[in-house]
Amino acid sequence: MLTRGLSPAAVLSKRLAAAILLLVGLFGRFVAQGGQESQSGVRLPTLDRVFAAWKARQERIKSFYFAWNLHVALPKGYQFVPEGYQFPFAGGLAGVRKGDVALDTAKDVEFTAPLSEWSGDGRDRLRSDFTAFLYSGVDGWKEIQRSRVTRNGILNSRLLFPAHSAEAPKIAIWRQVPVKHPSNRFRSANLFEESEIDLTPLRLALRPTTTASDWSPENCRVLSEDALLGNVHCIKLQMDKVDHSERCWVDPNRDYSVVRWERRHQDLAALDFAIEVQQGPDHEWLPHRWSWRLSPDAASRAASFEATVTRRMINKKLPDATFAADYPPGTRVYDASVDLPIYDWDDRFVDRDDQSGMLPPDEARVTLNAIADAWLKRQATVKRLKYTWREEFLRTKINTLCIDGEKVMKEFKVPAGASPSPQLVEFLRVPEPGGRRTSLIDQSKTVFDGATTRSLWFSDDPQSPGGILDITAGSRGLDGGPSIDHLILVYRPFDARFKDSKVAQLRDPARFRVRKQKGRIGNVECVVIETEDGPGWQLSYWLDPARDYLPLREHVVDDGQDHKRVDYSYRADPTCGWALAGWTEPIAGAGGSLWAPRTDTVIEFTVNQPIPASDFQIDPPPTVKVQDRRINRRAARQKARDPASDARDAK
Repeated sequence: MLTRGLSPAAVLSKRLAAAILLLVGLFGRFVAQGGQESQSGVRLPTLDRVFAAWKARQERIKSFYFAWNLHVALPKGYQFVPEGYQFPFAGGLAGVRKGDVALDTAKDVEFTAPLSEWSGDGRDRLRSDFTAFLYSGVDGWKEIQRSRVTRNGILNSRLLFPAHSAEAPKIAIWRQVPVKHPSNRFRSANLFEESEIDLTPLRLALRPTTTASDWSPENCRVLSEDALLGNVHCIKLQMDKVDHSERCWVDPNRDYSVVRWERRHQDLAALDFAIEVQQGPDHEWLPHRWSWRLSPDAASRAASFEATVTRRMINKKLPDATFAADYPPGTRVYDASVDLPIYDWDDRFVDRDDQSGMLPPDEARVTLNAIADAWLKRQATVKRLKYTWREEFLRTKINTLCIDGEKVMKEFKVPAGASPSPQLVEFLRVPEPGGRRTSLIDQSKTVFDGATTRSLWFSDDPQSPGGILDITAGSRGLDGGPSIDHLILVYRPFDARFKDSKVAQLRDPARFRVRKQKGRIGNVECVVIETEDGPGWQLSYWLDPARDYLPLREHVVDDGQDHKRVDYSYRADPTCGWALAGWTEPIAGAGGSLWAPRTDTVIEFTVNQPIPASDFQIDPPPTVKVQDRRINRRAARQKARDPASDARDAK
């Protein structure tokens, strides 16, 4: 700044003006950042201000109970909710989907689903109750089931009460456990998230920092300090995820309440919730009504949905059994958490990379070598085997597996008159893209002779009435699915012909860890080893050291949630010591989606006995269509253009 030639008064005046300009600039910058004065007198940026208000509300509201009704209005001819949102509403729209009988095209359809409820106590105790509806062209809208979803610390449950008394209730129970390397894939049925998307307004108001919401100052940004929503001046925030983005419009004059929420996903229809908040006698600004619209395509009239709160209760004592994973007598139980105390933890205080529960690598290597030696000995001892077992899953099957040196045969048949489960019938009712019906394979036989794999199968597909014979080079196609995998784990764990052999690197403590704590199954104290079979996919084996480390349990954790476990049973056999007698496989899918439990019972077996040569032969009828995949029918120019792809396929 040049001051030469000016009087002292002029210099002082000029410096004062500069200081004023500086202060104005600083003030403007604070305003642009949404500054607010904290208790220490320091101005806070916008995100800190919003999340501080959200956190303060969450800490004030220790417990809550909300109940609401959901009103649904569907325009003439509206048949289904857009693909991907077939089961999105806690309020009960479980059955408006592609493939259902069309609605009456002559008039609009409206109905109100009965009471939905949401309860919470503290950070990790939540419960959601709601009713699911299905449309029938004859009966109109009818209730199909009542659902209850709970979270109590690390333990979760989903209980379903079918509307028809002939069906038994079902419950899935699973835990949230530590996972070092999550997959970050989109989980369309995550607990309190996609399957109950209309809980979002309450979740953002009452429990914004729970894992279900994903909102935090670290993963979102301010789009606007003054976004006009009607006549309300809002702060507009955005959170970007790998597969979708979310936006919130926050009203600072109503305790930073979210008054609009939007979600956009690359594959799903956009969701845009208008949220009305109301201040109650408890002086808290909380959602009173929220609504949204969905359309199957841009040219169609949208269906509208409106939830209205009928009761709210803040900081009142809830019954002790509110969050219990209990169930009435006669319930079919899918419990992936039973007898699994190893992962008891609190994700707020435990480091996910903590290895204190594992043996050091040198000690682990001794145990892993002992397991590998015992398994290799059993694999070398059992040179031939033939197993036939009955599988009860989505439908009944009779399976057979034969192994004789290099030769392998697997087959299954569906017994005459066997009926598929209601779950499979429901799946088959929904057509594939393009309107094609899903076909079921009723009979299949696959044979590997040491060089070539041949697979003959028959299905109910009218386009292949005579069956199909697939021929491939090598042992491709021996991946037999879960039932075959269990036999392979016991008798052929290191057999490279089977793609699902998961223990090729069993001796490496960098791949397999050994837990210090023993697992207990009944009276058996087990050695527990675990590995990550892929991002977010944690696999553990419970082994009996008194019986050459026979697998008694295989347990899978998918992105931190118990997914399934397999429990093996054995019987004494003079030829091999202990022979596999059967296995059960209860499954709790993502977010507690229920699957029929797999129960396999061995009917007959032989070990190290001659196997008829006919078992390893396929005699196809003349009507079979042959697909010889060993023949490369591409043009010479195409073959020359893609040698790298051929090399990958061959490998």
